Amino acid sequence: MRPKNRFSPLARAALSACFAFALALAFAAPASALDMVVGDVTVQNLNSFGFDVQGTEAGENGVLTFDGGATDELFQMFGYLGTASGHVRIDSTNFNVSSAIAQVGNSALSQLTLSAAGATALGLSVGAITIDYAFNLIDDATVADSDRLGWDIAMTNNTGAAIALSLYTYVDLDLDGSFNNDIATTDLSRMFVTDNANPLSYFVWDVVAQAGADHFQVGTYPSVRTALNNMTSAQNLSDGAASFGPGDFSGAYQFDRVLAPGATDIVQLNTAVIPEPNTALLTGLGLVGLAFYGRRRGGEGIVGREKRARQRAAHPQQAGLVSAS
Repeated sequence: MRPKNRFSPLARAALSACFAFALALAFAAPASALDMVVGDVTVQNLNSFGFDVQGTEAGENGVLTFDGGATDELFQMFGYLGTASGHVRIDSTNFNVSSAIAQVGNSALSQLTLSAAGATALGLSVGAITIDYAFNLIDDATVADSDRLGWDIAMTNNTGAAIALSLYTYVDLDLDGSFNNDIATTDLSRMFVTDNANPLSYFVWDVVAQAGADHFQVGTYPSVRTALNNMTSAQNLSDGAASFGPGDFSGAYQFDRVLAPGATDIVQLNTAVIPEPNTALLTGLGLVGLAFYGRRRGGEGIVGREKRARQRAAHPQQAGLVSAS
């Protein structure tokens, strides 16, 4: 006799659904957040949209360290896009993930395409804009130890008409693992931030572009992010005071572009943090100290000693080599 099936049709359907779900999980796309280590450079909670965990205001803390994971320097780093018709955050609401964040060598790559919601907000068609992100981890093994993170943003116009848009790149720092101690000087090509409690720790955010950024804005967290979130169309950042602090630093750059049909424009930014006195600096200071010590003991070195020997030979009485008569 054939054994009876011990499960009802409903139970079999439920088991089949669970099995299918398990298979889907087994072959699912990689996790949305990526952790990477390249030498001394460590990133955590990096997803397809940047250091913007889950696209929500709560808990979107990224991690960026340049000392092997000991000191977290970063809280958030992501982008916004604006046109004359609207303004959106580059996140999962307004962009579809065409290629999820994935490590390729020492880089993390993702590709985003304008979604229906983003297209409606910006007054464009679905898929009109493609954004390619590349986060490049660079570990400098030389004495200079200039470790850095590069952020390349490539924007492509997929339509048959020109598109005028503004890209905004936002960063919020917790320099040297703390906040409220930041001091900064800013212009259209560089944000130079130091930690007031540790002036030897500094963060540099360079803009690598033909003409630099078009506008910038810095302010105490969360003022800059709030200003960006409240924009309803492309608006110029304030270009306010070039100096900031001490306080909890956040800042943004604005890049105005007109993309021809099928054209791609690339914006590049580099970040670097020196969390402790640089080895080359300490070596240089040591050499200076040795030179000063030698100068105190030996005057002008060999030349000085030869000069003093000649002086003693010419004036033995002054040199104490003979007794006064």
